[in-house]
Amino acid sequence: MITAVDRKYFDIIRASDQDVTLRSKNTGHWWLIRCSEECCVIFHKYKKTDQFHFQLIAPSFRQAVRNIQRHDIWIMEGRDV
Repeated sequence: MITAVDRKYFDIIRASDQDVTLRSKNTGHWWLIRCSEECCVIFHKYKKTDQFHFQLIAPSFRQAVRNIQRHDIWIMEGRDV
Protein backbone atom coordinates (compact mmCIF):
# COMPACT_ATOMS: atom_id res chain seq x y z
CA MET A 1 0.00 0.00 0.00
CA ILE A 2 2.60 2.51 1.07
CA THR A 3 4.31 2.44 -2.32
CA ALA A 4 1.18 4.04 -3.84
CA VAL A 5 1.68 7.17 -1.73
CA ASP A 6 3.36 10.19 -3.34
CA ARG A 7 5.72 11.40 -0.62
CA LYS A 8 5.96 14.82 -2.26
CA TYR A 9 2.21 15.18 -1.77
CA PHE A 10 1.77 13.46 1.63
CA ASP A 11 3.61 13.06 4.90
CA ILE A 12 3.28 9.46 6.00
CA ILE A 13 2.51 9.63 9.70
CA ARG A 14 2.04 5.95 10.39
CA ALA A 15 1.66 2.74 8.41
CA SER A 16 0.77 -0.84 9.24
CA ASP A 17 -0.51 -3.81 7.24
CA GLN A 18 -4.08 -2.45 7.16
CA ASP A 19 -3.89 1.23 8.14
CA VAL A 20 -2.07 4.23 6.73
CA THR A 21 -2.24 7.68 8.31
CA LEU A 22 -1.33 10.56 6.00
CA ARG A 23 -1.14 14.35 6.21
CA SER A 24 -1.67 16.34 3.04
CA LYS A 25 1.13 18.82 2.46
CA ASN A 26 -1.34 20.97 0.48
CA THR A 27 -4.12 21.39 3.05
CA GLY A 28 -2.60 20.06 6.27
CA HIS A 29 -5.60 17.73 6.63
CA TRP A 30 -5.08 14.30 8.16
CA TRP A 31 -6.32 11.05 6.66
CA LEU A 32 -6.62 7.50 7.94
CA ILE A 33 -7.10 4.82 5.29
CA ARG A 34 -8.15 1.46 6.76
CA CYS A 35 -8.17 -1.35 4.19
CA SER A 36 -9.55 -4.86 4.13
CA GLU A 37 -9.72 -7.29 1.22
CA GLU A 38 -13.12 -5.86 0.27
CA CYS A 39 -12.54 -2.10 0.41
CA CYS A 40 -10.81 0.84 2.08
CA VAL A 41 -12.57 3.09 4.57
CA ILE A 42 -11.33 6.69 4.64
CA PHE A 43 -11.42 8.81 7.78
CA HIS A 44 -10.56 12.52 7.90
CA LYS A 45 -9.68 15.26 10.35
CA TYR A 46 -8.66 18.87 9.86
CA LYS A 47 -5.80 19.02 12.34
CA LYS A 48 -3.80 16.73 14.61
CA THR A 49 -5.85 17.46 17.72
CA ASP A 50 -9.22 16.72 16.08
CA GLN A 51 -10.86 13.30 16.11
CA PHE A 52 -11.14 11.36 12.88
CA HIS A 53 -14.58 11.19 11.30
CA PHE A 54 -15.84 8.91 8.53
CA GLN A 55 -15.35 10.36 5.05
CA LEU A 56 -16.11 7.63 2.49
CA ILE A 57 -15.43 4.13 1.21
CA ALA A 58 -13.20 3.35 -1.78
CA PRO A 59 -12.78 0.04 -3.62
CA SER A 60 -8.96 0.14 -3.39
CA PHE A 61 -6.09 1.93 -1.71
CA ARG A 62 -5.13 3.73 -4.92
CA GLN A 63 -8.69 4.96 -5.34
CA ALA A 64 -8.72 6.12 -1.71
CA VAL A 65 -5.60 8.22 -2.35
CA ARG A 66 -7.16 9.69 -5.52
CA ASN A 67 -10.31 10.58 -3.56
CA ILE A 68 -8.22 12.38 -0.95
CA GLN A 69 -6.42 14.36 -3.65
CA ARG A 70 -9.76 15.34 -5.17
CA HIS A 71 -10.91 16.50 -1.74
CA ASP A 72 -7.75 18.64 -1.46
CA ILE A 73 -8.55 20.31 -4.78
CA TRP A 74 -12.08 21.00 -3.54
CA ILE A 75 -10.70 22.59 -0.35
CA MET A 76 -8.04 24.65 -2.14
CA GLU A 77 -10.63 26.04 -4.52
CA GLY A 78 -12.43 27.47 -1.50
CA ARG A 79 -15.50 25.24 -1.64
CA ASP A 80 -15.34 24.31 2.03
CA VAL A 81 -15.77 27.84 3.33
